[in-house]
Amino acid sequence: MPVQYLGILKVLVLHTKLKMQPIFFCLFFGLFFVSVSARSQETHLMIQNFSKEDIITTIVSGVDSFDFEDGNGPIERFQNKAIPSGATVETRMEVNYYASNCPFTMTFWFEDNSSAWYRINQKYAIGEAEAGFSTAGTRKISYSKTGITIVISIFDK
Repeated sequence: MPVQYLGILKVLVLHTKLKMQPIFFCLFFGLFFVSVSARSQETHLMIQNFSKEDIITTIVSGVDSFDFEDGNGPIERFQNKAIPSGATVETRMEVNYYASNCPFTMTFWFEDNSSAWYRINQKYAIGEAEAGFSTAGTRKISYSKTGITIVISIFDK
């Protein structure tokens, strides 16, 4: 158990086996403070483009930085990504253990200048929230769950 001394501030750093960031116990002028950083849970997001058109870019919006370990979640992994027709893209997304919901919206722009969007709650991947799925646009978008992966499938209407 490592102990670090920073002047009159004594910091004891403990690591747990639960994928938790360090816990800081501080003794400062005889007062005891505890700061716990966010614990994350592994989820995955898979996008399958079964439409006849390439997705030329994706726009991610409606993300709360508290909901995802890195503060960006799907923005960092999917913003401005191209997904060719027939391709599948999958990525890991760490959701904040303490967040009750982790919703976001993703809009797809296709090479024919049409668009479609969906909104989903990433916590659905681990069964801790309803999917809250909604969609609109020029393509049919459906969702399913396999293990800890949300699968988004895009089809021509």
